[in-house]
Amino acid sequence: MEKKQGGITLIALVITIIVLLILAGISISTLTGNNGILKQAQEAKVQTEKSSLIELIQIDIVEAQTNTNGDITKKQVKDILDEYFNNVPEELPDSIVDLELIAKDEYGGYKIMGSEIYSGDLSEKIEPGSTLAEKITSINYGDYINYNVDLSIDGDQDGDTTDIDDWRVFYKDENGNVFIIAADYVPTTNPILDNALNQIGIINIGKTYPIRWSLNNSTASEIDTNVSNLFKFGFNYSNALSNYNMRLTSKLLDTNIWSGFAIGAKGATAIGGPTLEMYMSSWNEKGYTKLYCNNSTNEGYYIGTSDSPTDSYISIKSDVNGYGDTLYYPHKSEYDNSCFGYWLVAPSVNNQEESAREQYAIDCTGEVLSVLYHTDWYAVRPLVCLPSGTQGTQDENGTWQIQQ
Repeated sequence: MEKKQGGITLIALVITIIVLLILAGISISTLTGNNGILKQAQEAKVQTEKSSLIELIQIDIVEAQTNTNGDITKKQVKDILDEYFNNVPEELPDSIVDLELIAKDEYGGYKIMGSEIYSGDLSEKIEPGSTLAEKITSINYGDYINYNVDLSIDGDQDGDTTDIDDWRVFYKDENGNVFIIAADYVPTTNPILDNALNQIGIINIGKTYPIRWSLNNSTASEIDTNVSNLFKFGFNYSNALSNYNMRLTSKLLDTNIWSGFAIGAKGATAIGGPTLEMYMSSWNEKGYTKLYCNNSTNEGYYIGTSDSPTDSYISIKSDVNGYGDTLYYPHKSEYDNSCFGYWLVAPSVNNQEESAREQYAIDCTGEVLSVLYHTDWYAVRPLVCLPSGTQGTQDENGTWQIQQ
């Protein structure tokens, strides 16, 4: 009997090929289609890289906020964005959520919306609780503060090159009041100072800074208890109101006379200079040679480095760091423009005659000393109290900004 030959018919072969082609098409579509495995893998890679970039930027933002107690400025955000993106606007809007940012090539060139990075407000608004008193410590004494009263002080005078030269942080008390002081001696050409001095009486000696008091027709007024407590004036001078230095002290503590310097912030109060107590408190908190005063007499203060001083003069020049601190000795060049230093709001025990007891002054040679009230060698550095609750923050340049 003859055997049948086994094999694949042509029809079966064609069907097999068709099936294989269908399966191949399905596989290729699964890999490369619009929703294929390769596309999904590529999208996952892009999303991972974008997420990593966003996380990197957010870490930089959080770090910036950590360094400024939670606040961040437009400039800080712009500096961070400039590092990663090509198309950051020169001036950021108050919110970046609607910005479409294009990453630099080295960061993948991805499009990232600002809302994915930071949704906070950049309008420079300072949130409640961000008071100056909560942020400022003795480390900040001497920092510049952008206070809206122009004293026309030249930055070169006080040894710095900053553009904001007029005011510096001087002291913070236990009640949350922050005190600021003129960065340097106020020129006698300043209209606010001129108005104040006219109310007290001076003799124009034709120099840029120093003044000579003329108090012959000026009587002493009672010092307001609230003002003396606020500005740390602890001397009871009720038994010596007739003395000229007591008259000058009362005028220097008269907030009405010096109100022109208080217009830079709501609720601010100003006097004609730091009191002896405030000068010592600020100086001592900075860690310099400790100073004490004695206000137990009926004539004025003693000052020294012992806890019961009996002199009205002390030299601090040997404390190199303290004397080198321009917050306390702004002019260290000898007798610049015939100005030796600035007045303190403090009468001295020292007297040469009953009617002419002396006033304390800070001398550019590194001395705290008593001098006759009509001496024409010393200038004025007004002191302003920013009341408790005044809000503000420190910008990237280290200058404090007040929030009105």
